[in-house]
Amino acid sequence: AEPCPTGRTQIIGDILSTKVQQNFYGSTLKMLVKDDHGYKVWGSVPASLEQPQRGDRVTFFANLTPSDDDPKFGFFKRPTKAIYLNETAA
Repeated sequence: AEPCPTGRTQIIGDILSTKVQQNFYGSTLKMLVKDDHGYKVWGSVPASLEQPQRGDRVTFFANLTPSDDDPKFGFFKRPTKAIYLNETAA
């Protein structure tokens, strides 16, 4: 696996899991995506992906920040232009 890049990057990969997280402003749907380059990223599900499921193949652009603990893991924010790549999620 390659290390997680920094900055605005296109992610192409598979959703490994989704989770609803509660915070002061309400609830947010988050997802863990394994990129085709081998690293994993965690962040908020873009609005254009209405019902993401484990195993769905997606692509989107986002700002990435690598984790301090693991070079092959990172966090994404401000995801845009998200679409499903698999026909089953249409």
